[in-house]
Amino acid sequence: MEPVTQTNPETGIHLYDLEQNIPGWWRLQVEGDAGTEIKIRGAETLNNELFPNPLEEGDSLSTDKQYHANVWTT
Repeated sequence: MEPVTQTNPETGIHLYDLEQNIPGWWRLQVEGDAGTEIKIRGAETLNNELFPNPLEEGDSLSTDKQYHANVWTT
């Protein structure tokens, strides 16, 4: 799936909107220096400042990181 819109509410923050709630796993490919930390947060809605606003309690931040030849997967 490709995002419908992309915004940058703050420096270093990239927000991609798929315009639908999708169950499953994220898969992305990025370029950058090995060891750079990438944080991914899924949310069903956005707040007034365009940041994730999960509908359920708890943190939706993905912290399971693996590095394979400069390709990051979660």
